[in-house]
Amino acid sequence: MRFLLILVLWLLPLCSSQAEVKILQKHKVANQGTGYCVWCCFEMMGNHFDMKELQGMVDWYVKQGRGGAATPPQVDRQLQTLGVKYEARYRNRAKDLGFIKKHTDAGRPVMVAVVGWVNTTGGSHAILITHVTAKEVHIVDPNDIEYNYTWDIATFTSQWEAWAVVVIPPTR
Repeated sequence: MRFLLILVLWLLPLCSSQAEVKILQKHKVANQGTGYCVWCCFEMMGNHFDMKELQGMVDWYVKQGRGGAATPPQVDRQLQTLGVKYEARYRNRAKDLGFIKKHTDAGRPVMVAVVGWVNTTGGSHAILITHVTAKEVHIVDPNDIEYNYTWDIATFTSQWEAWAVVVIPPTR
């Protein structure tokens, strides 16, 4: 019995990497132009978790008649207005990769802002992180929803702006 316990404790770290969050193709939301990528990520999370309050985020933003990138205060305000539980890490703070890994390991994708992303014309861009390992991150990009991307961890951390937001779905 003691041997079995020691074996389980020894093997546990090898099994600690959780499966990737799978965003179904029908749940992906294509970017509509500059400034919509953040809302696309939240709508994808809403579709993935069947959270009605997040579905239609892009249409909501279009109806606002605003252009330009969404800001952390705008996101905070909208999620609070909708009553959506979330956690965030903000720009100009230390990059907390453990925050992203904790949530993706728990089955929750995380919206992050990056600079220098290949599918943009420059500036910041929001993408959805679905998995993190010691060597790479897996990404859904609203600018190209046909594919899932993989970035090496060094490239990701050099281009990540430290802004990260995850929604916490209600327990049903």
